[in-house]
Amino acid sequence: MELIGTLKVNMAWIGNGRGYTYGLNTLTQIFSIVGMQIGETVYCTDHNRVFTYNGAQWVCDDFVIMVNRSASTINQWDVVVAGTGGTATEISCTTTATSGNPGVVGVAVATATTGSNVLIAVKGNWKCNVAASTSTGADLTTSTTVGKAQNNAGSFSEGVFGYATTSVSGSGTVNCIITTRKELN
Repeated sequence: MELIGTLKVNMAWIGNGRGYTYGLNTLTQIFSIVGMQIGETVYCTDHNRVFTYNGAQWVCDDFVIMVNRSASTINQWDVVVAGTGGTATEISCTTTATSGNPGVVGVAVATATTGSNVLIAVKGNWKCNVAASTSTGADLTTSTTVGKAQNNAGSFSEGVFGYATTSVSGSGTVNCIITTRKELN
């Protein structure tokens, strides 16, 4: 610790010279860091976000945390919707095979097994699994393939949760801008 006036400053927070406890890392590298303490930080170079360790997970301002109640694993970049089956003290989510489901919360940033916490991006530039060919600029909604998005094609007035910023031929993953919405009930 260094004493600055009467304020004690823990220099470990900026000890790597980059301004973040764990420096600059990709999302994959961040999720593999071990031994961190609450409040430590890392800059995600894949998504240009500062992540903070909350004692259980790396989080950023784009995320909410919910419990997976889908009865199966939610894969990284799957679209998740508000779920049932939670308790009075938890908020749960699941995946869906309903096209244009208006209950979309966002996109799972990491894989989560049943009963575990899911990091969900609810805004910002992230990725999304899609069920079929998707073009840049397409409105994204849920599809009939569990956890996957599809092109809206103008058929749903509710349930659009984002816009593709890259394209893919066939099923796969696209970059997308996830937008905040009002219709979640």
